This record gives sequence, structure tokens and C-alpha cells, in this order.
Amino acid sequence: MKPDRFKDLVKKTFQEPDFQPAEIHTHLYNLDLRIAITPNFDNIYEMAAGKRGNGAITVKNYYEDDIAEALRRNETLLIKSHGSVSSAAKLIFTRTDYAKARNQHSQFYELIDALLRTHTFVFVGCGMDDPDIRALLENYCYRHPSAQSHYFITASKNYTKEIKNVLSESLKINILEYQYTKDHLNLTKSLEDLTKKLELVREEIGAKQIW
Repeated sequence: MKPDRFKDLVKKTFQEPDFQPAEIHTHLYNLDLRIAITPNFDNIYEMAAGKRGNGAITVKNYYEDDIAEALRRNETLLIKSHGSVSSAAKLIFTRTDYAKARNQHSQFYELIDALLRTHTFVFVGCGMDDPDIRALLENYCYRHPSAQSHYFITASKNYTKEIKNVLSESLKINILEYQYTKDHLNLTKSLEDLTKKLELVREEIGAKQIW
């Protein structure tokens, strides 16, 4: 498929239908994460954030040169690790795109590596097949064997016990499972429950002034 046809197809598939946020997007945003990273190149998460008002979130793509500056500012940040449908020519989609991005935007992957060392990641709604994320987690695991593990949320049917053990050991992740249904409703409910628990903790911290 030639580049122009590919760009038209991407926009027709992901932009023109005007997909609206689902309940799960609202719960994810309500977790009030200062930094979120998504490989998705649609604009659904931004739309969920936009309902909270203008300026609710800053969006940066992997190829922008001021991500480090944005990370240091006290604002809610969404990093699009594979680009955005609005700039289809810069999407990371094929094996060639992955290799090109790693070479031309190595500073981006250095930033993600730094975040893995200093923050706890929770992976939601994604697999472990992304070669970049897998490589970063493997590096983190073997360079920092005593460091804290990250968390990976997945449906109960996705991995066997043996595969989960391998993933936990080689990627330094704790696997959290929810009971699988076709609509993944249990994931949505779990995230809703988590936001409620977080709100109670925030109220307690505010009341005791222990931040």
C-alpha cells in the first residue's frame, strides 16, 4: 500500500467515524495520572479529557523535541508513543517504522527508560507484543534486578500460568487479572472501583494534611 493510500485509510478508519469515549476512558482519566502514555493513535482519550475543560491535558507525540520539558512541568501529560492519526505520515505502524523511530528518536526512548526507573507503570488494555516496550522492560528488569516491579492488567484467558511466570520474571511485572467477558465489562468495573478508592485516600490525605 502506497503512503497516500495508507494515510487515507487510517483517517477513514480512526478519524472520520468520530468515535466517542466509552465509560472506561472516563475512569482512566479520573485516576488523575499526571503522565499517561498510549500507543493508540486515535483521539478518544483526549476527548474524554476535554470534557473536563479546555487545557485539561497536554498532548505530546514521540517525535516532538520538548517532551522532557513537558515532563518537568506541573501539568497532566499524554504521550502518544506511536504518533497521532492527525499526522498519519509519522505513525509507527510497521516493522520499518519501529526501526526508524528507534534510530531517529532515540532520545524519546531514553525518556521512557528514565520514567520506568523513577515511576510505577500500570499497563491497561495492551499486550506485550510491542517490541519497543518489551525491549525497555527487559532492559529495566536485568539492569535493575532489585527495583520495584511494574503492573500489567490483562484478561484471565490471555496467558497460561507458564507464560505469566515467564513474563513476570523477564519483564519485571506483576500481572493483575480480571475475569474475561467479550465486552471486558469487568475491567471497566474494576477501574471504576479503583477511582472510588483513590478518591477516599485523597480525602484522607487532605483531611490529615499529610501530602
